[in-house]
Amino acid sequence: MLWKVVLLILAVDLAFAVNCDTYGHCNTCAGQGSWLASCRWCPRENGCHATGSLFNPCHAYENIIDKTKCIPEPTPPNTFSLAVAHEMLLYAKAAYSDDPSRSGFLPTTFTMVGKPFSFPLPHNQSSFAYIGHDLSQKRVVLAYRGTPGAGRQFYDEVENSGGFQWPGIAAGVLVNKYFLGAAAGLANLLYVPFATALSQCVGCEVWITGHSLGGAMAAISAFDLVHTGKIPSSTHVKVYTFGQPRTGNFLWATLYDQLIPDTYRIVNAGDFVPHVPTCAIDGTRATCVPNDAPMTRGCCAPSNATSPTYSSYHHGTEVHFPSGEYTASGIMCGYRICTGLPKNEDWSCSDRYIGALSYTDHSGYWNALTTGFCGGATPLVHSTASEEAAPNALSGLWLGLVQQVNDLVGRFV
Repeated sequence: MLWKVVLLILAVDLAFAVNCDTYGHCNTCAGQGSWLASCRWCPRENGCHATGSLFNPCHAYENIIDKTKCIPEPTPPNTFSLAVAHEMLLYAKAAYSDDPSRSGFLPTTFTMVGKPFSFPLPHNQSSFAYIGHDLSQKRVVLAYRGTPGAGRQFYDEVENSGGFQWPGIAAGVLVNKYFLGAAAGLANLLYVPFATALSQCVGCEVWITGHSLGGAMAAISAFDLVHTGKIPSSTHVKVYTFGQPRTGNFLWATLYDQLIPDTYRIVNAGDFVPHVPTCAIDGTRATCVPNDAPMTRGCCAPSNATSPTYSSYHHGTEVHFPSGEYTASGIMCGYRICTGLPKNEDWSCSDRYIGALSYTDHSGYWNALTTGFCGGATPLVHSTASEEAAPNALSGLWLGLVQQVNDLVGRFV
């Protein structure tokens, strides 16, 4: 008889299941769902969990289930701008046109410098970039196109490429060989038109952007141009990327952050691309949440990323847009500026989506092209300092099932 009761409770729970991982802030998490399957906010790690989840490190008395009890978060100490992110998104989208000047995504005040250029990638592939300036806005722009050809094949190649020493830098500063190989074919095409753009736009900022593969190439180029002095030290550089894969190892990420601190990696919900190549995992989560509970998921480990075996690690600050905080029309809106632990791999942001990553989220950025993020509304902004945007339904159902089984177990033990 007991097993029938158990099955009945499980069936009812699944009927009312809510994917708590899709909420990124206490005010949107606490109390979501029903009394049978509700969400609660764990302030110890800034994460949203289902009732009874084995992944929740908070004790019952620590969880927040009433949004009126949420503690206001501090204003994050950063320079991220949602308006800049939208402008960068337009520049990144224009790179998908063979003639960006006719793409409809560039302002009328933008002037191309030289012709857009293709450059070789490993495995007989190629990609595309353009350079220009906007004198009225005092900026030089370098933008890269994203993934060429079959996406799955490309990501398999990136995942299996391993690391390679960046030339002329201390030993151990490694970059994914796929991206470094692309950079080698890019330099001769990039340097002359970029210098021309700088000379024509005196005192201008430099904006560098790209989506997917283009994000990795944007970071590679920014690092190269600043490190070699081709961008003067007095020039401010902004790098905003969308759905960017991991590009180098922990030492390269550390050096990059010192050279170009105004760098933001925008991640849409469960986009799987920012989690390729995989990182070294700290199964104890000692680098994520101190005094953590058992049976929780591991996080990326900066301490392991310096080992002789190449291990990928993100640079720059992640800005995560959880799917539970989209607008009603599916546009990215509420976001979290991810400055928690581990640095650059904040486990309370997109790394929590490992069980529910989605390929469709990789193109969801484009939903904000016309109206901007939030469709012009004011977004919820969160901090962790203390091509469709819909979530992958199958992955979400599986995660919901796991959470509800955990909830069920919690009722009987």
